Amino acid sequence: MRKKLGKSVLIAALALVMLAGLKFATARPRPDKPYLVSDRPLVMAHRGASGLAPENTLVAFRKALEAGADVLELDVHATEDGQVVVIHDETVDRTTDGHGPVGAMTLRQLKALDAGAWMDQEFAGERIPTLREALALMRGRVQVSIDLKAGSEVYPGIEARVATLVREMGCLDEVIVMAEDCAVIQRMRCLEPGLRTACYRYQALRLRCAVGQECHGGYVFVWPEELSSSLIRRAHSRGWKVITSLERRAVEEPAEMRRLARLGVDGILSNHIGLLVRTLTELDDEEEQERRFESPRHLGGGAAGPPGQRLPQGGQ
Repeated sequence: MRKKLGKSVLIAALALVMLAGLKFATARPRPDKPYLVSDRPLVMAHRGASGLAPENTLVAFRKALEAGADVLELDVHATEDGQVVVIHDETVDRTTDGHGPVGAMTLRQLKALDAGAWMDQEFAGERIPTLREALALMRGRVQVSIDLKAGSEVYPGIEARVATLVREMGCLDEVIVMAEDCAVIQRMRCLEPGLRTACYRYQALRLRCAVGQECHGGYVFVWPEELSSSLIRRAHSRGWKVITSLERRAVEEPAEMRRLARLGVDGILSNHIGLLVRTLTELDDEEEQERRFESPRHLGGGAAGPPGQRLPQGGQ
C-alpha cells in the first residue's frame, strides 16, 4: 500500500473449518475463531499476486492461487449505486484509465474502465471486479481477507452489504473482515456475529490500555521494522495472532522472509507469492533436517551415527 499506516492494508488468515488441501496443526491452542492456525507463517497474497499482475483484479487472484497462497487479501469500496467493488484507492486514478472517486461512479461506469493496461499491455481489458465476483472465484479454494477501506460514514450501508454477501455466498468460514476503524468492525460483528474480524490496533501490544477482543478479534498487524520476538511472545500470550507485510519493501528479500518466519509471525503479506512459498518451504526443510540431527537417534540413542562414526550407547 502506498498510504500511511492508517490507510495501509492489513492482513488475513485461516478458518475454523479448514479447506481441503491446506495442512494445519491441531495440537496448538486455538482462539475462539481460529483463522490462523498453521505450523509456519501463512502465505498471504497482497491484493492478489500484485507483483505479477494488476493488483485487486481477477487475474492477480488467479495467479496467487496458482502460486500457492494460503490467503488472498483484497480491498473494497462502494459505488454510487451501492455495489461493493474490489479496489484499493478511494479514486480510480492510479489503477485504471479513468479519473474520480469510486463512490461517485456507478458500477456500469467502473466496469467500462481498463484496470490492467497501467501495469502492462498484456493485461489490457482487465476490469475492476465486484466483491461477489472475487468471492465466486476464491470460494472453496482459499481464505480471503477483506480490507474494508471505509465504513457507513463514507459508504452508507456498506457493512450490511458485505455481511449479507458473505453470508449468501456461504463464505463465513473462509473470510475475515479488516478495518482501521473499530466502530466499523463492531457494526460488522453486530450484523453477523459468526464473521471473523480484525482491527489495525497493534499499538495495544505496547500500550497498557486494552483493546477489546470483541473488536480486533484476536488478530493484530505489525510492520516488520516494529517486530521483535518479545512483542510476538506478548501477543501470543494474549492469544493474539501477529501478521506482518513486505508490501513496503522495494525488493522483497528471502533473508527478510526468513527473519520474520524465525521470529514467529503467524502470517506474511507479500506481493511475490512464489518467492515467499519457496523461501518458507526451504526454511521448513532446513529446520526438519536440524530436528533430525538433534533427535535422540543422533545424540546417543543407540542408532548408527554418520558413516565411519560409532555413537556411544546410553549411559557410557
